[in-house]
Amino acid sequence: MSFRKMVQPGKLRGITQGSIFNHARSDDFKEDVLGMVISARCDLAQQKQEKFIYVPLIKAKHWFDFHVIPKLIEECRKSLVADLKNILVQNKNAESVIETFGAVKCGDLLIDSKDHVKYIKKLDDLSRIEYCIASGQNDKSLISPKKLAAKIDEVVTNKVEGFFLVDNVVDYQNNKIELGSYIAILGEPRPIHKTAALGIAEGLDHSDITPHDRTYDSINRVEGEMSYVLCNITSPYIELALQRFSGLYSRIGVENPSSKIKEILHLEAMA
Repeated sequence: MSFRKMVQPGKLRGITQGSIFNHARSDDFKEDVLGMVISARCDLAQQKQEKFIYVPLIKAKHWFDFHVIPKLIEECRKSLVADLKNILVQNKNAESVIETFGAVKCGDLLIDSKDHVKYIKKLDDLSRIEYCIASGQNDKSLISPKKLAAKIDEVVTNKVEGFFLVDNVVDYQNNKIELGSYIAILGEPRPIHKTAALGIAEGLDHSDITPHDRTYDSINRVEGEMSYVLCNITSPYIELALQRFSGLYSRIGVENPSSKIKEILHLEAMA
């Protein structure tokens, strides 16, 4: 498998912008969480600040299961509801009856229609999806492969706002083990205390961390483990990640252009 060269070995006993370390904390994930430092290189080199900033890196599979699959299942539910309404409308019923009486009872309106079988089939599919959503299950068989492929393409080309794909994280400190693809959650910047950052640069033994020491809040303490720098993001990928991070927080909300201007521009272009 061919990956882009996005990571390289870190400097000995060094931590800098783009350094990836293990056992980081995240709001929504507990396992396999890494951290990517995004503070300025000069701040880290000169230790100007008491705290630096990192963003969590989540294993791509876990990220898809948490962020993408539930949204695709919900899109599938909405699509099925729209299909049921269309069948009702085609059979001279108002689409609002589905909200009034419910999708199941509306099937009785189509008993004498050739569309009844199609309606019941979609109703069964809807029931499966609603059960899946209610029980918190991610039944991926319900998802359109084309829609999933399209979402994966958006992620791979880094078109999903607030997230950044790292093709393959390599642990250069541990026999160059390839950990696979990770997603940086740019919308979750977190502080890391200078003491913790310098400890990670040296190799931080978790047995040296007391359970209630707020200095190490950025570290998910695991008995018998160490936090250290696995690798550094290479240039220009770290700059691209930072550009996307800054763009996320520097957006300016303005009024949408009038639809009238589209008509005017269309007329002018055709003249």
